[in-house]
Amino acid sequence: MSNLFPASVTADGSFMFDWNSAANDWNGAVSFFNPPGVWDAPATQIKVGHGWAFFNADFGAAHTNTFVGEVVQGSFTNNLAGDFQFSVIGSSAPIGGNFTNSIAQLPAQDGDFLFTWNSAANDWDSPNTYLNPPGQWDTPAYQINVAKGFALFRGGSPLAYVRNFTVQ
Repeated sequence: MSNLFPASVTADGSFMFDWNSAANDWNGAVSFFNPPGVWDAPATQIKVGHGWAFFNADFGAAHTNTFVGEVVQGSFTNNLAGDFQFSVIGSSAPIGGNFTNSIAQLPAQDGDFLFTWNSAANDWDSPNTYLNPPGQWDTPAYQINVAKGFALFRGGSPLAYVRNFTVQ
């Protein structure tokens, strides 16, 4: 946590949650005020392709946090919950834009749907559903920005989302 959100850009009182698919709920918060100016769990790891939520306690200012590092190349597997549960995930590749491009190779099934978080509205955007009409997403132009996660609901059985990506 302290490498991704250093004290110089993180307001006291900020916190983050990561999603626990097995519990179908958010894990406990990792806070940036216990003690003041330090993450209470600085060794917390955020996995590639795993979604999480960050609450910025500096209400008066928007912040941009730029993540740098090596791009995961080749085959990457993200295990998706099923049986009427959510997974909070993101693309393992640094690709955004058109929904079908940003999460290419997602093995969707009729009845799956996803939400993205709208920070300006402080609420979830309308869902994109893989049902209407059957066999395709009802809003194929839905946008998912680079480094933005989403909540995916699956009624079917759990499965592996395998993404193959190579920088050219």
